[in-house]
This record gives sequence, structure tokens and C-alpha cells, in this order.
Amino acid sequence: MSATDTYSCSIGTCPIPLATVKYIPSLLGNAFYLSIFVLLFLLQIYQTYLFRTWSFSVAMLAGIIFEIVGYIGRVQLHFNPFSPDAFLTYFINIMIAPVFFTAAIYFIFSRVMVFYGTPHYRFSPKDTFIIFTTSDTISLVLQCAGGISSIVAGRKVDSNHGIHVMLAGLIFQAFSLLMFMGLAAEYGWQIRRERRWRVNGTQNMGNTKKAARVRLVVIGLMVSTISILTRSSYRIVELWRGVGGTLANQQVPFMIFEGGIIVLASITLTILHPGIAFSPRWEEVGWGWGKAKEEGNGVMPVPPVNARSTGNSKPPHIDIEGFEEVVFDRSI
Repeated sequence: MSATDTYSCSIGTCPIPLATVKYIPSLLGNAFYLSIFVLLFLLQIYQTYLFRTWSFSVAMLAGIIFEIVGYIGRVQLHFNPFSPDAFLTYFINIMIAPVFFTAAIYFIFSRVMVFYGTPHYRFSPKDTFIIFTTSDTISLVLQCAGGISSIVAGRKVDSNHGIHVMLAGLIFQAFSLLMFMGLAAEYGWQIRRERRWRVNGTQNMGNTKKAARVRLVVIGLMVSTISILTRSSYRIVELWRGVGGTLANQQVPFMIFEGGIIVLASITLTILHPGIAFSPRWEEVGWGWGKAKEEGNGVMPVPPVNARSTGNSKPPHIDIEGFEEVVFDRSI
């Protein structure tokens, strides 16, 4: 039976196996996740005002908004699991939301690269950001195209054409995350090998306390990246046989590997917010869209008007609170 045949169905008139999901979504569980994302949205708004991390915050807020809308759809499904509109609201929004969280991760990592320097690394912070946000965009386009295809198909959610397109986007996202983790691990290994980078990092931040905050942000990056990769892997397996598959119609795995995992990633990126390390100079430690030249140990000084001379051949020190030698374009 197609979705259009069940528009007049309700829990009391039609059997659950005919519903868009073969179970009644938990009201308590989904309302709990919904309330968490609403709280995270408010916290992110406050942190945006506090830290001025505009690019990171836009990505995080976009992802959280999609999660909120998605769980509103899940709550609606609790009352009417036969509604294809509620199904698509939940399915599409929750599917694409993590793409924005990975974009936020790439914003942070590019700042971490600027902080420690990249004299011997294969990619600059700008190149790294562009490469992975491009892959993120491709994943988003595929998943959106799949979702639109599902809607245009006349709300026949039992048709898997759109699901296959979304699945391709998920696979691409998982592959990109694996590549990112590999390159990030290589970069981290180089930092540990070249102890002078860590010394430079501590000096750039002005004291060991601030340098420790950067390490906390890096831990947050690790936890959130692994979490999103775990979630993407689950969704690939879940949708491999379409929305009618066995795993796609089991609530407990969804609540753990989709809801719980993404909540963990979102909370981590909120608690270990990059603003604790890079505020109030988030823009100054960005790489910008302009070209910058590498000098010396990999940092790229661009002296502002109030630069003070050091009296030697080294580049002038820059009076930026917490940083001595790192200034970039302020366009991002």
C-alpha cells in the first residue's frame, strides 16, 4: 500500500505495518532530544554573542535548527505514524543536519592549524578548509536532492529512488570524514614530532593556560568527528535496504546511533566551544580568503597599524591579545 492510500489512516483504523515507520516513535525520547537541541540552540546564540565566532556559529545553528525541525516531525509521527508529511519532515531534516556540524568542525580545525603553524604540512589551513567544505557541500547537495526527489515523487515514501541518492550523499560524507581524520592525525603526529611547534603554540597564546584551552578544543574535535562518522556509518547500513528495511524500522538503534550520537557531538562542540581558546580574536586567527605568505615557522604575520618593531630581523610582533605573530584576513 502506498503512502497516498494511508492518508486517512490512524492508529485505531490501520495496522502499524502500513505506517511510514513500522513502530510508534517514543514521545518521551523524541521530546527529550528536541528539548536538548532547543537548549543547545539558545546556548549557541549566547556563545555567538559572547565569543563572536560567526562562521562556526552559523554552521552550528543551522545544524541545530534542522535537528529541531526533524524531531518535531518525530513527535508528530508519535501521534500519527501514517503521516508521510511528518515522515519527510523528520527524515530529511535529521538526515542533512550533521553536514553543518562537520562544516563547523572544519572551521575549528583550520584555526588550530593556524595556531600551531604548517611549515611542513601538505595543505595550508585555507586549502584544508576549502577541500573538506567542498566535499561537505557535495554531500549536502546529494542528500537534499534525494529528499526533494522523495517529495516530488508524490510523497510515496515507499519509493526508494530518493533514498538511494541520499545514501550516496551519506557514503560520500563518511568517506570525506575518514580522509579528514587521516589528514588530521598526520598533522597531529607532525606537531608531536616537531616539539618546537608546541613551544611556538604556547608562546603564541601567551601562557600555558590558554594553550591548554586549544588542546581542549582539539579533544572536542576528536570526539565530535568520531561521533558523526559513527552516525553516518549507521545510517548507511540502516538505509542500505531502503526505508522498508529491518534496521530502518527499529527504534532503539535509531535513538542510540542517530539521536544519542548527534546529541553527544552537539553537546561536545558547545561545551568545548572554540571561543574558549580563540575568543575574542576568532577573526584575526582565521586564514581569510586573501593569499598569505608563509614565513619562518609557518605563521604568516601581517602587521597592523600598531605593530611594534622587535629591533631585529624577525617579523614584527603584533599586539593581538593572546597571540604574538598570527594575523590574517578578517573576511571569515
